[in-house]
Amino acid sequence: MQGIVTDEENGEPLIGVTVKIVGDNKTGVITDLNGEYSIMAKKGDKIAFSYIGMKRKVMTVKSNKMDVVLSSDAVLLDEVVAIGYGTVKKKELTGAAIQVKSDELQNVVSTDVGMALQGLVSGVSVTSSAGDPGSVANIQIRGVTSISGSNTPLFVVDGVPQEGNPNLSSNEIATIDILKDAASCAIYGTRGAAGVILITTKQGQSGKMKVSLDATYGFQEIAYDKLSQVMDTREQTYCEILDGRLDGFSDMEINYMLSKNKYYYMNNTDVMDMILEEGLRPEQSYNLTLSGGTKELTYSVMTGYYKQDGIVMNSGYDRFNMRNNLNYRKNRVKLSLSTSFSMDKTRKASGTSLGQALNFMPYTPYIDREEDEFEVPGVGYSSEVNQVSMLLRAFQTKDETNKNTFSGNFGFDYELFKSFTFTTKVGINLNNTYRENFVPNASVYDSEGTEVSVGSSSSKAMNEATRRFSLSWFGGFNYNTTFNKSHKLAVNALASYEQYDFKGFDAGRYGVMNNDIEVINGASRRPFANSKTFYIDRLLGFIGRVQYSFKEKYLLSLSTRADASSKFAKENRWGFFPSVSGGWNVSDEKFWKKLSRVMNTFKIRASYGTTGNQSFPSYSYISTVKSGIDYPTASGSVNYGSILTTYANPDVKWETSIQTNVGFDMAFMKNMFTLSGDIYRTDKKDMLATVKLPASTGVGTGTNSLVTKNVGNMLNKGIELNLGYRYAKRKFSLKTNVNFSKNVNEITNLGGDGAIMYNSNSMIISGDANSVTTVFAEGYEAGAFFLYKTSGVANTIEKLVEYQKIKPDAKMGDLIFKDMDGDGAITNNDRAYCGSGLPDFEMGWNLNIVYKNFDISTQWFASVGNEIINGAEAMSFDSGRNRALLYQWSEANTTSNIPAYRGDGKDHMNYIGYSDLWVEDGSFLRMKAITLGYTLPKVLTTRLKLSNIRFFITGQNLITLTRYSGMDPENGGNGLSTRGLDKGGYPISKKYMFGVKLDF
Repeated sequence: MQGIVTDEENGEPLIGVTVKIVGDNKTGVITDLNGEYSIMAKKGDKIAFSYIGMKRKVMTVKSNKMDVVLSSDAVLLDEVVAIGYGTVKKKELTGAAIQVKSDELQNVVSTDVGMALQGLVSGVSVTSSAGDPGSVANIQIRGVTSISGSNTPLFVVDGVPQEGNPNLSSNEIATIDILKDAASCAIYGTRGAAGVILITTKQGQSGKMKVSLDATYGFQEIAYDKLSQVMDTREQTYCEILDGRLDGFSDMEINYMLSKNKYYYMNNTDVMDMILEEGLRPEQSYNLTLSGGTKELTYSVMTGYYKQDGIVMNSGYDRFNMRNNLNYRKNRVKLSLSTSFSMDKTRKASGTSLGQALNFMPYTPYIDREEDEFEVPGVGYSSEVNQVSMLLRAFQTKDETNKNTFSGNFGFDYELFKSFTFTTKVGINLNNTYRENFVPNASVYDSEGTEVSVGSSSSKAMNEATRRFSLSWFGGFNYNTTFNKSHKLAVNALASYEQYDFKGFDAGRYGVMNNDIEVINGASRRPFANSKTFYIDRLLGFIGRVQYSFKEKYLLSLSTRADASSKFAKENRWGFFPSVSGGWNVSDEKFWKKLSRVMNTFKIRASYGTTGNQSFPSYSYISTVKSGIDYPTASGSVNYGSILTTYANPDVKWETSIQTNVGFDMAFMKNMFTLSGDIYRTDKKDMLATVKLPASTGVGTGTNSLVTKNVGNMLNKGIELNLGYRYAKRKFSLKTNVNFSKNVNEITNLGGDGAIMYNSNSMIISGDANSVTTVFAEGYEAGAFFLYKTSGVANTIEKLVEYQKIKPDAKMGDLIFKDMDGDGAITNNDRAYCGSGLPDFEMGWNLNIVYKNFDISTQWFASVGNEIINGAEAMSFDSGRNRALLYQWSEANTTSNIPAYRGDGKDHMNYIGYSDLWVEDGSFLRMKAITLGYTLPKVLTTRLKLSNIRFFITGQNLITLTRYSGMDPENGGNGLSTRGLDKGGYPISKKYMFGVKLDF
């Protein structure tokens, strides 16, 4: 039999429609370029016609000629969306959830699926934490969720909760469902406060075995080289002469100081030539998938290999992954088994190498990376000797981490009787890491052969090992029924248990004796061995949910979860998290029929829910005792002893988020246009935070002085919009989507009296403890910048006299700081709000066009209204290296607005890192990816005995529009306290990739 398959909307033939005989997994074809098909069948056979975006149609064979018309799938309202411990049709969805399919993730080649999500989904903020290979993106759903714990969403893979980002290959993923509102996340209770990302891996389908192979190979280069603001040798020498005069030295004294290193001035070294790898660096990815099965048993086997060589020396990433999914269904029984294994190797560049690029003096001789000894011109020690020593060690430092991960889960469903099913699933995750850190012995000698650096004292060989293990289980009963043809009811009653274990240690020695021997026994000094924090966390939960639908028109969902967490004392261990949501499919009403030709879909949603948060250190409710503290007795002997090192807070309790959400979904002109939106408000109560105790309590410093408390409240409110358009006619199709997200964050209570908490890990200049920049303060967003505000340079006598009223030791050329509190002095209380790294809004735009056998797609992302502290520029000024210092204030340049250089921030305030001098607009628009593809005609692929061949080329990060003067405006940091702080980290790269995808 034969025929033509056309589109009901425009009458055009449909290319690539799957045509199969129902019940016969061996017989199937697809329509050609003219929409025609031909298949062997007999009268009475049922033929199924399926096509993406169209309703599946089954017809009975009555003759050898059968033309078929397929209709649009009502914006895929019948597609199934995962909602946690179950699924629901999109039409019946009452919460704020969105699904991303695997083909939408393919445009971006990355080790982290999070970066592929950037710009795809409203309400989901994805920012790069760093540009180094293997780095993981920061993902925040609807704003900041915690000021001390993790802001990372809960990842659930095939129903099994994970501890952090599971770091899957995009080839393993079938769909990603993102739960954004609290009513949807409440089903996960204590772990749902930051949102939930449900990942479903690819499963096999019944029929012949299908084989898919894709290979991608390409190159990368540094995207934006903006370190050119540092001075060369000629400029640096002039600037040092100028600095000497500002410090009061005579020209004779300056000439004498310069003459001690006179051999240096024949050099003009660019340290970036030594740190960055030469040429284009390769990146490659290969994936193989096999799937198939029978009506009862299906399988899917996926394996992949990824390798990226870093653009900075000694950096790179390798990953091998494999996943096997097996499903069995017969009569009342359904079984599922999934196992996965991955091996990762991450090579980190030395943490000092990029920072040294800003401090390295250009007149220092060029250093060969392979050398571990170096002779500097001149006699005796100089400041440049330390720079040379650090770079020598950085060039040969080895920091390599190997990680092996195994995960598995087994599911069992049994239908006890009609509509009533027992379900259970158990899963495990095992993660072993082993790190080797080797810092070589680097010796520097002067021209007389005298060693002028102490290279061996900081050299070391260290090994570190950690083990993470998690066990999760849930089980219970599901009841799903429809009665009177109009009423649909689903009831879930479940229990769950989760356990997370961690242990580890590190050991090593300082004083490497031979750089060719990279083991601990190859070093000879100061041995050490330490246990890492050991913990076992347990979580017990009871879950109940009721979903009701009347004619798929009126929708109601109720759920509750009770959790008990071992992280709390017995009195505060239990938390209860209820939720309610409802929906109304207005377009199903009779009165809507007249409007349906224009707006064929209109649904209103509303929800209210609560979630909890337990993201704080384990055992915070009990004190820590440290052993090995020996003490003498009156007789002179020594006894073994232990001391209390930390205080505890037995009253610490759940942090709770309460969120309301109102949303709508619309479709126009037979789904040509789609529009959805949500408005939400989240109130966070009893926020968990680590508070620093005063030294007078006797707890010491560092982590010993921190205690976890419930300190205050926080507010998130925002709006999300998604606009889509799709069009298809003959051999042309277009699909595009624009999304918009705006979130407003504010700390509403932090203990009263205008309390401010400074983040100790937000130092913008390494080694300067005063250069902390971000705070938590009432009335401001979390991680706000609190800095000294400035008012130009004291470049006239009048300005200087006025400024000396609040800073008596001020000199001409000094930077003028504002006395914000009016107390007549410049103190830490004069710090004021200067913006933050959180944007006013974010946008994404995605476009896909297909014409005949060609396709093109592009993905754009914009972040608007966020500020950045340009720490790289601050460091270059702080070290006296920035080219702008050529034009600083001096007696020969009295009108300059560039402050005089009087030493680094620890010596003088002119170039401290915690002033508004370094704050810039961090808004940017970036083309994340653009891909051009070509699919070979079916005539050719059939001759090659293949079902599909597609070639493509891809570019990533090719265009960035921004006014930011630094290397990269995307500075995610850790997502909160270091977000928006550009410390001159690993630069991002432009990528040029080409590849092929084969389907057998």
